[in-house]
Amino acid sequence: MNLSQSTWLPHIVAILVVVIWGSTFVFTKLLLINGLTAAHIFTLRFIIAYLLLLAFSLPV
Repeated sequence: MNLSQSTWLPHIVAILVVVIWGSTFVFTKLLLINGLTAAHIFTLRFIIAYLLLLAFSLPV
């Protein structure tokens, strides 16, 4: 069975998303331990997500 790169790309992206999503729980716990409030963490995550989505949506 010969799989092309086009069939592997969605799997790689999915694994990357799962790894990033899972690591956010660890980083959130570390930020809470180091004194940030839940509101601060939510705001930081929102700003980071907004900037990344903005960067992806801009034409090249």
